[in-house]
Amino acid sequence: MVNQLNFYPNEYQQGYMKLKKGQAYLFNLPDVWIQKGRFVTATGQTTLFDFSYSNALLTYTIPADLVNDQVYTLQFVSLPKDGSGGAVDRNVKTVSNEVKVDGVSTGTEIASKKAEGNIVTLQEQLLYQSFLRTSKYNTFNEKIDRMTISSGWTLPDDRGQAIHILGTNISAKEYFDEAELKGINENKALVSIVANLDDNKYYNSLVYPLVYDEYTSLTIPAAKLESRDMSLGIPPIKATYIRQYPISNGLISDQDFATTAQSSSVLSANFIYELPYYMKVDYYDLQSKTAQYYTYRNGVLTDRRRKILETVFPVIIQGNYQVDITYTLPGIDKVTTIRPYTIYNPFK
Repeated sequence: MVNQLNFYPNEYQQGYMKLKKGQAYLFNLPDVWIQKGRFVTATGQTTLFDFSYSNALLTYTIPADLVNDQVYTLQFVSLPKDGSGGAVDRNVKTVSNEVKVDGVSTGTEIASKKAEGNIVTLQEQLLYQSFLRTSKYNTFNEKIDRMTISSGWTLPDDRGQAIHILGTNISAKEYFDEAELKGINENKALVSIVANLDDNKYYNSLVYPLVYDEYTSLTIPAAKLESRDMSLGIPPIKATYIRQYPISNGLISDQDFATTAQSSSVLSANFIYELPYYMKVDYYDLQSKTAQYYTYRNGVLTDRRRKILETVFPVIIQGNYQVDITYTLPGIDKVTTIRPYTIYNPFK
């Protein structure tokens, strides 16, 4: 990814670059050229690699000897096949002429130089250039392994639902960058978190029977959950994320290229689990519509509807809350890492 701050060299063996439009003329060159990719450090150390082009896609094998925590410039170049292009006077020949006086040889020769034809000197051509920094870690999974993550804590949510959210504190030598948390270059965020509710006692024993059980078959007119961002899912399994302040150091630029490492300015980082808040929003939404149905439309008050109207929404309980942390490659949406992680809430 262009100007990426945290590039994991071993996350995926194949590098690639998608062009917005095909430019085959840049790659279908005469035989006097060879084309290479290269990673170059600020001190000039160069790692060359081969690449191929097809259908607006450049692909290559990521070199195995990239150094961690190193700023590189990534280039694709066309190079003269004969290297330097040869000596600048390679078409010049020496011509010797004997000196004669009145037709008699003097035993002296005068040497002169004569150019034959023209020389076409090929120069290196830069096709593309960007900058990146390799992560301190070879893979995203290794990075998560090296983080120190606290036990869970709960805090009252400040949005007026009288519910607690769950979170942990993160301490690390390297945090997350803008590409991972927000997405850059028209790509979505590389890191996402989704709650896994399979063994979630709070959800399965308390929330599901109250809010989501038979939700689609309640047959209440207009009983459609719609008072929140529905892209979080029903139930809202995507209401968990990384909160980091500030987002780590922005992006690598050509001004950063002279440095060999990037310092971290992150002051705080957390895993945040907001499912209880959005579940309660769903519950109030469903409760309100059930009450309207019963009051204004003379609806039948079944046991299920009575439960919605009369039950107090449960507070988050002590126990394990699992999430799956996912790393997805930009452009091709290929998932390379799914890392389960359990946040433990110690409070009853």
